[in-house]
Amino acid sequence: MNTHKALTYSTFVIQTKDNNVNFIPMKNLIKTGLLSVALLTSLVANASKIITTASAKDKVVYIGLTNISKGEIISIKDTDGVRLYSEVLEQDESFNKKFDFSTTPSGIYFIETKEAKEITVTPVIVSEDKVSIITDSSKRFRAPSVKLEGTIARVLVRNFNEVPVEINIYDTNGETLKTETRNNLLIYNAYNFSDLKEGTYTISVTQGDYNFTETIKL
Repeated sequence: MNTHKALTYSTFVIQTKDNNVNFIPMKNLIKTGLLSVALLTSLVANASKIITTASAKDKVVYIGLTNISKGEIISIKDTDGVRLYSEVLEQDESFNKKFDFSTTPSGIYFIETKEAKEITVTPVIVSEDKVSIITDSSKRFRAPSVKLEGTIARVLVRNFNEVPVEINIYDTNGETLKTETRNNLLIYNAYNFSDLKEGTYTISVTQGDYNFTETIKL
């Protein structure tokens, strides 16, 4: 039986004060940036998940997180994807730190917060005399919602950034059963596995540089 034709689907589209961290960008080891990390003494009371403010001339960025999940990760990366700072957090109401970019090489960096089901990325531009947070360019990536009803797998993708979204479905052996790319704000697919044998199948969703996977068992 040709399993590639057996999978049918329908689509509906709706338009810390004493802590010091050394930063060494891989693309230029000669330029060494030192990022001092200090705990803020005051908590940030705000309903937002991530709060970022900058003292431009001092080249300091303040990051505040609320409603933290155990295992949540906060990272700072350069444009090559190299992690310059990373910390795994414990469950808490808030997290606050000050990042000093005064000796960090000029360039673009990204503040990334990663939960089990959601990733938020905020760009930071470091120049010779200041640091700027580009909040208007923040991006949010959320894992797909997958619900299995009998042999029908209903997949909902929230594409907040309206970037190309690639959906792949694999069988137990890793063979591709279905692949498609869409860039709509909301994508809803219903995949019919009734003609396929029992087993575990993987639904992979890639948005930008981030990938989420879900498995279903028939």
